[in-house]
Amino acid sequence: AAAPTPPPWRVGAEIGEGCVLDLTAGERWNFDHVFGPSCATADIFAVCMKDVIQSFCDGINGTVFAYGQTASGKTHTMYGDGRSSGLIRASSAEMFRVLASMKETIAEYSMSVSYMEIYNEQVADL
Repeated sequence: AAAPTPPPWRVGAEIGEGCVLDLTAGERWNFDHVFGPSCATADIFAVCMKDVIQSFCDGINGTVFAYGQTASGKTHTMYGDGRSSGLIRASSAEMFRVLASMKETIAEYSMSVSYMEIYNEQVADL
C-alpha cells in the first residue's frame, strides 16, 4: 500500500501558534486559534467558547462563528457525533451551570440564543 499523501498545509508549533502555512502557495495565514484534525471538541470549547459563555451570562452579547469548506467538520463540531457532545450542547450546559452559580446575585434572568447556517449565501435558522 502506498503511503498517504500529506496535506498541502502545515499547522502546529513548528509554524507558529495560530498559523497555517499553505505549502503550495507558500502563504502563511494567522488566526486567533487554529485546531488540527486530532483536536477534540472539548478543547475547542475550552479555548473558544467558555469565555464567550461567561460574558454572555454577564449580559454581553456573544457570537461564535464556525467557518470552513464543505465537509471540513463544522456540523460535526457544533452538533457532536453521539459519542461526544458538540459545542451547542456543551454551551447550553455551561450557560445553565454559570447561571446557577450566580443565583445568589441574580433574582431573574432572560436569555435568547439563535443558531444559524449560511450556505450558498442563504441563511437558515437552525
